[in-house]
Amino acid sequence: MISPFAYSKETLKCATTHYPPYTIYDSKSGNFTGYDMDIINAFAKNLNTDISVTNLPWARLKLEIKKNNYDCFFSLANLVYREEYLDFTTVPTHVTKIAIFYPKNIEFESIDFSQKVIGVHRGINFHEDVTHPKNLQLAKFHKLQSNEVLFEMLKSKRVDLVLTSMKVGQYLLEKNNINDKFNMFEIEGYQLPVFIAFTKGKFDLEIFNSALESVIGKSKAKN
Repeated sequence: MISPFAYSKETLKCATTHYPPYTIYDSKSGNFTGYDMDIINAFAKNLNTDISVTNLPWARLKLEIKKNNYDCFFSLANLVYREEYLDFTTVPTHVTKIAIFYPKNIEFESIDFSQKVIGVHRGINFHEDVTHPKNLQLAKFHKLQSNEVLFEMLKSKRVDLVLTSMKVGQYLLEKNNINDKFNMFEIEGYQLPVFIAFTKGKFDLEIFNSALESVIGKSKAKN
């Protein structure tokens, strides 16, 4: 394998998708911000390596995993079929928890899911991984292209509930100033760590892991 330091004068080409608050892409300026971007920027600085980041729609990003157009992707769950194409860091950039967001005028325990439409992010199948609360799978799941659209639909009552990343939902409620209109039910016991992943066999992951552990450790110390 090639040490990443061999690329210190070059640029690692990485792909991600707009997924606030973890990765926020401003289409007007072309700039990226967000929690994961803070980690990526500190990671690159630690390695003395430049990283260029491309924003891709989630469906396109998943297709690119099987190709050789990018050096890395973030932040991805380490799934068995992806290991054929990618090497994953051992330290997650964040751990996803999921929740159901619903109107405050509803008692959650009384919800009849068989009569409800739940908005979910197209291509991110959280709803297939959980069975609690009881009868959740009886709901009709409506797949939409982004979390922003999910919460627009929830606000306009075009879906009854939204199931998505807990942090994402909390961020969008606050951003849209609708915290006072919706409650959150966390799906207990569900945790999905996500990682930076690199083209398989191309880099020395030990060096990447060491650099990332340093970055994550400093980030936790600040918090």
